[in-house]
Formats: sequence, C-alpha cells, structure tokens
Amino acid sequence: MTSSNSELLDTLLTNAGLNPTRTDKEKLLPILEIYQARLKILHSIDLDEEEVSGGFDPLGLPGMKE
Repeated sequence: MTSSNSELLDTLLTNAGLNPTRTDKEKLLPILEIYQARLKILHSIDLDEEEVSGGFDPLGLPGMKE
C-alpha cells in the first residue's frame, strides 16, 4: 500500500462519509490504483476536440466476480 494512494483513499472515503475496516481498505486500494492508471492513459491520449464518456464496470476489475 503506497502512502500517497492510501492517504488519497482515506480522503475519498472520509469525504463520502464512510469508515471501512482496514481489511476493506486493503481490498479497495488496488481498485483505486487501477482506476488511476486508466485515467492517466485517458489523459495522455490526444483526442483533439472529441468528447469522452467513461463507464464503470466492477466486474471488469481483476478479482471481482458476480
């Protein structure tokens, strides 16, 4: 768990009014890191004036099952 990502997760959860257990935070952190990596890729693409719409599919994340 990197310190900066852990702090970001804590901030996001606090702002949402949530207080999950340490175990739950450890499960959420990899999802946050995947999300951040995908955002970096989207930000690096030159789309000119194209509009982009994102979507979230939790089943598309590693380790997530129905």
